[in-house]
Amino acid sequence: MIVEPLEAAELIVVRGLQFAGRCETHELPFFGVAHLGYVPKRRRLDGDELAAELERRARVAQRQERLTNAVSDWMVDQYAPLGVALVLEAEHACHERRGAAGRETKVVTAQFRGVLRHDAPLRAEFLSRVRR
Repeated sequence: MIVEPLEAAELIVVRGLQFAGRCETHELPFFGVAHLGYVPKRRRLDGDELAAELERRARVAQRQERLTNAVSDWMVDQYAPLGVALVLEAEHACHERRGAAGRETKVVTAQFRGVLRHDAPLRAEFLSRVRR
């Protein structure tokens, strides 16, 4: 795979995008925030498009891991970026209902593709920006 030098590539991060979904196992809601990082190849992402796609995919009862994969796949298919990183942090009503590990337990899922998977410093930069 040939990519432009990372010095010239720009990491763009969208963080704190709220979403809500429904767990396929327990039929209870989960809700949280999404953090997306990507290195564009040609086309930049429209933030409204990401919000709409996340909302559309979260409407269907499913596991959070599958939602993370589906949105990452969509990014790759639609924008063909050099790299994508997606982290979803969510609170699940089923955890609270069962009293699992306290009231503020969060499930965190992540997908890293392309240069954000293979370039450790770039991945670390994304994670640093998300933690701020």
